[in-house]
Amino acid sequence: MKKISILLLALLLAHAPVDAQLRLVSKHGYTNKGLTSVDTVAITYASNNKLPGGAKDYSSNKLKCNTSKLWVYSTIYGYLPVTEVNNEFDAQWRISKRTFKTVPSTSPPGTTPDSGKIYYTYNSNGNEIKRQELRWNRSSNIWDTSLQHITSYNTNGDIQTYEIKGYSQSLNQFVGNRRHNYIYDTKNNLTEYILEAWDNKTNSYITEQHDTYTYTPNNNISTYTRQDYNFTFKKWENKRREYYAYTNGLETLHVIQKPTANGWENERKFESQYDAQNELINEDVSLWTNNTWVYFYRTTYAIASKTPLIKYTIQQYWEEKEKSFFPNNKITEVYNSSNYLELFVKNNWDGINERWTVSSDSQVYRYESIWPSTVSTAAQGNNPTLTLYPNPTSGQLLHYSVSGHNNTPYTISIHSLQGQLLFQKNVTNGASQQAIPITNFANGQYLFSVKTEQGMISKPFSVVR
Repeated sequence: MKKISILLLALLLAHAPVDAQLRLVSKHGYTNKGLTSVDTVAITYASNNKLPGGAKDYSSNKLKCNTSKLWVYSTIYGYLPVTEVNNEFDAQWRISKRTFKTVPSTSPPGTTPDSGKIYYTYNSNGNEIKRQELRWNRSSNIWDTSLQHITSYNTNGDIQTYEIKGYSQSLNQFVGNRRHNYIYDTKNNLTEYILEAWDNKTNSYITEQHDTYTYTPNNNISTYTRQDYNFTFKKWENKRREYYAYTNGLETLHVIQKPTANGWENERKFESQYDAQNELINEDVSLWTNNTWVYFYRTTYAIASKTPLIKYTIQQYWEEKEKSFFPNNKITEVYNSSNYLELFVKNNWDGINERWTVSSDSQVYRYESIWPSTVSTAAQGNNPTLTLYPNPTSGQLLHYSVSGHNNTPYTISIHSLQGQLLFQKNVTNGASQQAIPITNFANGQYLFSVKTEQGMISKPFSVVR
């Protein structure tokens, strides 16, 4: 297959209808040779996208994926689906049941038993309060109850507790595993995160991690401190401290410190630079070495085109001997005129051959038009700026920073790549930086979106645990 030119694809995307509501229909791997079907997710949707009773669904947050499949290549049978996910929905078009089917690539095509089921329960506000997982036992040919996820919310709709319970076959009941607790201040800022582990000796939860947050008067994160409990010495120990600085509401400094016998010591520093339009253009990362800061790498952000939107993210590593930055990787993001990500290409620098190679993380996203959207689209180029970190993330919280919204209220949302709305929150205080609990997010890729009065912007992020 011929390699697809990024600029050619960008010109094609420019003709996508601005007012059309789109939905993802497939996701393809992208290599040096162009598109590949070896890593492909194909998605189908409920017929006609109709609500019960035949009424059409015009809401942008009700694009429901019916089936998605991941295909791989078998030298014996050709392309085969190795993972199939089927979703069922309730009367309010909320997902009520998800069924997984795993097909070994060495098996011939045919009917394969389901390998997993998840049942969902919601409260009157539409928030998920229980998720129960079952796994198919191939040895005994029965369904085994596996895990139970219980979530509670405060009056503002923020997650208050998230508990994971495992099912004990010997006790014939659910037993505690982990419980995550979130505490907020009167301004709806997360101030404490408490992680508890189940103790089988006392049949109760014991606290093993305690995180605290403080904020500026503008509701931006000021400090973050983590403590872990040492069960051997029965005492709390400092593990991490971070502090932030801002200029005109924009984060310009972020320092991470580690504990020492004499207190705290610098470990890593992030310095951000912005242009006249408050767009992030550079982020320098330095390491504390021999009592001084030494460059580690630099990330440069650039917009090559606004119609269609094409973004470049270039990362360069610092070579101390040469006192200079050298290329490491480059990310190209191409959006259509409806601000949907169509192409995500990551290039790694081959220093030996002095050329860019395409990483296996690269993806091409295919959409189809459904109906005119009732949500207005802001003019290209006026969108806010969004930064996610760490990305990929392996922790319990995803931090984000948004600028260009004049500290006005905005809405954040997280979708799966199949279009399912997983999280949504209205940030009424206009804080430019917050942390979002992602404890119940499985490994995979997601889309984080921010909608402000100035426009909307979306960025992908990955959870890898």
